[in-house]
Amino acid sequence: MNALAGQDLTQPWPYRLPSVLGVWLAVLATAWAAARVASPAAGLAAGTILATSVLVIVEAHLAKADGLLLGCSAIVMAGLLQAYQQGGHQKLPLVVWAAVWVALGVSILIKGPILIGIVVLALASLGIADKSLSLTRRLNPVLGIPIMLCVMAIWPLAAGPDEIIRFAQAALTQDLLPKIAGGVESHGAPPGTHLLAAVGTLWPWSWAAPIAAVMAWRHRQNSAVRLCIAWILPFWFLLELTPTKLPHYPLPLFPAIAVLIALSLAKDRAWGAVRFVSVGLSWARAVRQPRGSRYLWHGRQTSELGGPEYQPEFSCVPQAAPKSFARDPRRVS
Repeated sequence: MNALAGQDLTQPWPYRLPSVLGVWLAVLATAWAAARVASPAAGLAAGTILATSVLVIVEAHLAKADGLLLGCSAIVMAGLLQAYQQGGHQKLPLVVWAAVWVALGVSILIKGPILIGIVVLALASLGIADKSLSLTRRLNPVLGIPIMLCVMAIWPLAAGPDEIIRFAQAALTQDLLPKIAGGVESHGAPPGTHLLAAVGTLWPWSWAAPIAAVMAWRHRQNSAVRLCIAWILPFWFLLELTPTKLPHYPLPLFPAIAVLIALSLAKDRAWGAVRFVSVGLSWARAVRQPRGSRYLWHGRQTSELGGPEYQPEFSCVPQAAPKSFARDPRRVS
């Protein structure tokens, strides 16, 4: 931070770089995953969907770890998606396999075992449904777990054992257990809250969620759809049962949701819906100079905010992408 901000550590932008980088990684990994399992057009659609969702845009402007967790989640999901689609006894490419385990290690460093929980639930669900542990074997955890532990060891080596023990006790007794036992910080809510909130957090793509749900059910035997369902449903169900609820809790599931929506729009009968995306995304023009985003970026609110330092251009993607998709759903020109 000293190297980026000089001596003025009150500048907010260096602290927000991890969020921005994490969201960039998430968009690229999601686009790559959808392109691998479907087509380049589906990859472009999935990346666009993730990049223009309200919650992702907000998290990209906050000095929090959730944007980086989103990037780790997208990398792991993309690796599992490729491994599951390959089937048989094919091994993952070394780069993809290593990226999965490094991303898992980084996710534990920044947010604890959240991503591990998503992966374990997804693997368990697929193992039960398929009556096979082939996907787990293709990840080769015997060699992968040591890599994950080596990444996790960076913090204990830097902080020391006493600090680690104090932090673990505080995280367990003051954060994790109270949230599981009951709503804390006035954020208690009944089951179904995350589903209702998704209308806003996934906007302007929440309109396509019913299309994606129908497509997912009809094509549930498809390997890509099957993994996305296993990635989303078990952890979402767990979030709904947890008393404490915040809008950003389902964020690590958004890459899989984006892939499902992109795949649903790529179906010939549903592809005409993309022509109406520009209508649904006309809202995105409003975030070009949003009052909230300007405040989040600068850390204060004055008449000078929204100057040349930061003017996000989110509206260009919604206008250009649907036109290119509508020409040919199987080809990006």
